[in-house]
Amino acid sequence: DAGGTITLHTDGETYRATDAHGHSFTAWCDEVETRPYPQHGVVISEFHRDPYDVKDYNGEYIELMGTYPLAPFGLRDVRMIGGNGEEFTFGINLRLHQGETVVVAANGIPILNGGFTPTIAWPEGVIALDQGNTTIALVDEQGMVIDRVDYTNTWPGGAGVACERVDALGDSVEANFAAATVPYGNGDLGSPWSSNSQEITDWFPGGDSLLGHKTVPLLGQTYKLIAELPGEEGALFQAALSLGTVPGTNYFGTHIPINQDYVFAATRNTRGWKGQVPESERVELEIYVPSTASLAGTWLYGIVITAERNGTLRTWARPSAVPVLEY
Repeated sequence: DAGGTITLHTDGETYRATDAHGHSFTAWCDEVETRPYPQHGVVISEFHRDPYDVKDYNGEYIELMGTYPLAPFGLRDVRMIGGNGEEFTFGINLRLHQGETVVVAANGIPILNGGFTPTIAWPEGVIALDQGNTTIALVDEQGMVIDRVDYTNTWPGGAGVACERVDALGDSVEANFAAATVPYGNGDLGSPWSSNSQEITDWFPGGDSLLGHKTVPLLGQTYKLIAELPGEEGALFQAALSLGTVPGTNYFGTHIPINQDYVFAATRNTRGWKGQVPESERVELEIYVPSTASLAGTWLYGIVITAERNGTLRTWARPSAVPVLEY
């Protein structure tokens, strides 16, 4: 029940559906080939296991949040598992960039579910969230866990209060969740569609620059990335890949979470990976991934910085990691 007009917009690769209240979701067009999200590419950002205003089987919901700035990943064929092993499979290929959310709920009708409009209503009765000792998980078609929350009755939230993730980039543990403090709909506390009331996620720790993935790294193929560098026209940029972020690098007194390992040394001088930020403030990067079997499953961390000509650091993008795939 969208409660009014639904507007659709498309750019040929994705389409966005927006309801009369301004709530929207983005999904990939069927012709676009995507991959399932890697581990922690989408996280369980909120769940309401004990609605007070309505029956549990109408008012329960689970909110999901993306963590990648830009990436060719989608939720089609990903399974959501909840309660006592019940599950359903996403048929729509939802796209969630960093900070974007979708709400999956037991009932899609606001007058029955406590007063909100979810993105998707799961099939009736397939998921029931117990009050404690329950698992909520996202699992791809190969059985890899994208994110998993194992909550107990000691976790925050409860009767009429949802449980919210504090840091979307942090672990899926009790210490990273808090009780919701803001009312929604008919009066329960929670934030379906809105920012979590106690969220502290720092998506841009080094300024507004970001590094996204246009393709995934495949053995024997060209890996393409996109650096978006708003406000950096004319500055110098440097991009590189690495195998890790700890202990990181000290750059003129600033700690940057990227290791100067052999992958860093091999990629930092790749043609087109350093230079002057163009007027578009957007740089497309490419690099060939060798057909070396041992690389499969290796996680690559991308970084881009901008600097003055004297070397003074201006911005650095939060490293974004993807695994190397065989095919």
